[in-house]
Amino acid sequence: MKDFLFFILLILGSLITMSSNSWISMWMGLELNFISFIPFINSWNNSLMIETSMKYFIIQALSSSILILSIIMIMSKIYLIIESKFYLLGLNFAVLMKLGMFPFHFWLPNLIEGMSWLTSFIMLTWQKIAPMILISIYFYYKLIIIIIIMSMIISNFGGLNQLSLRKIFTYSSFNHLSWMMSSFLFSKYWWFIYWMLYFLIITPMIYICKTFNFFNINQLFSNFLMKNLFMIYFMNLFSLGGLPPFLGFFPKWFILNFLTYKNFYFLSFFMILLTLLNLYYYIRLFFISLLFFNHKIYWMKKIIINKLMFFIIFLINLPMWMFF
Repeated sequence: MKDFLFFILLILGSLITMSSNSWISMWMGLELNFISFIPFINSWNNSLMIETSMKYFIIQALSSSILILSIIMIMSKIYLIIESKFYLLGLNFAVLMKLGMFPFHFWLPNLIEGMSWLTSFIMLTWQKIAPMILISIYFYYKLIIIIIIMSMIISNFGGLNQLSLRKIFTYSSFNHLSWMMSSFLFSKYWWFIYWMLYFLIITPMIYICKTFNFFNINQLFSNFLMKNLFMIYFMNLFSLGGLPPFLGFFPKWFILNFLTYKNFYFLSFFMILLTLLNLYYYIRLFFISLLFFNHKIYWMKKIIINKLMFFIIFLINLPMWMFF
């Protein structure tokens, strides 16, 4: 009952931010959202629980302080005296800190290692909506282009040497957030379509990892995965990486079309190149799993597979093949 109450408050905080007409009510929605998220971190009893919740509180409190300072400057008309780019940069930096994007990316991968799969799922999906709405209202064009390129570079090189699946998904989220931010250059609404497709793709991945207690890459190389989940799991991995003809390729394709239409050729080239590097460590998982799947996990308890659930997961990607 207590978890359900905090979950309702979590959703309510994001809805307040999305539906508000004033900066103060948007800030209040963000505060309600982040305070309601802390009990979910503490619900998973492990040695990193207290450290993770304290890190999350400090980072979010600092970003909220910067955000409310920028809002006060906007509402008190101080920005008419000070050059306008300063308050705009302060607002953008506060929201980027909440998102965990460059140059404030360092806290999120370490933080997510101390979370459960359910908490990680909320952190990578729902917790991104409210800050993205704020940054879509006021954003600095030159800053956004730099953030997109640098976040994709960090996503590629940060995820290459990771063994933890949660960290791999976190670095992958940097890449997807960069694609969402690139939609600001031509529309303020296309990012939400991308987010919904990203939510649809990553949900089965988190569900499988939570159900079978997969936390590291080594656990993917078991006979159990090869016999039961191999096709479904790696179809979703390729879709998450944006490999055609899977579902994850289509939002990237649409965004690239709009960017080239708006003459962002240089940015489009770098995004394609860096996304190919991002796809590399998904393909690496696939080939290593094919070569090293001969060990058996004896300590793993038998879990009855929900065939209906995995059939739905299979259908998420299957219709995309009909276009080719």
